[in-house]
Amino acid sequence: VQGSRQDMVDRLTSGELDLALLAPAPVDDPLLDTAVLSEQEIFLSVPTSHRLADRPSAAIEDLEDEEFVLLETGYGLRTITDELCAAAGFEPKIAFEGQESDTVRGLVAAGLGVALLPRFEPGSPAGVAEVPLVPPVGRTIGLAWRKDVVLPPAVMRFRERVRARQW
Repeated sequence: VQGSRQDMVDRLTSGELDLALLAPAPVDDPLLDTAVLSEQEIFLSVPTSHRLADRPSAAIEDLEDEEFVLLETGYGLRTITDELCAAAGFEPKIAFEGQESDTVRGLVAAGLGVALLPRFEPGSPAGVAEVPLVPPVGRTIGLAWRKDVVLPPAVMRFRERVRARQW
């Protein structure tokens, strides 16, 4: 299943899910255990015609007057964006909200706002410039599961295989 970070945490703690990929991780929940899989840098995504598109870097403070395209409340990137803006002394002006990073990125390409997103691989999509943030911002990707539940053997093998992979 796919959903917001909070939805995945709720479904794990209720026992509906055995494992979940979460970002950011780890989770501050006494019922859950988390293994960190990787770190991911967050960039400012802007339309290629945007005033910041050709800059070598940008600060969150540079975005105070911008319209934002954001993931909905409960998603990890939304929490990161809200916290960074609050630390810079402003609330983001929301133009649109979505449920997937690719949708948000497409709305940025259409010129409808800016967003904080991980780098698009293998390179920036048409119409989008990815500008490094100063100071750099990142998020941790992790795998989570309930501590108090004995997982089925297939789930345990999958968990260990994911944890052993070199990300």
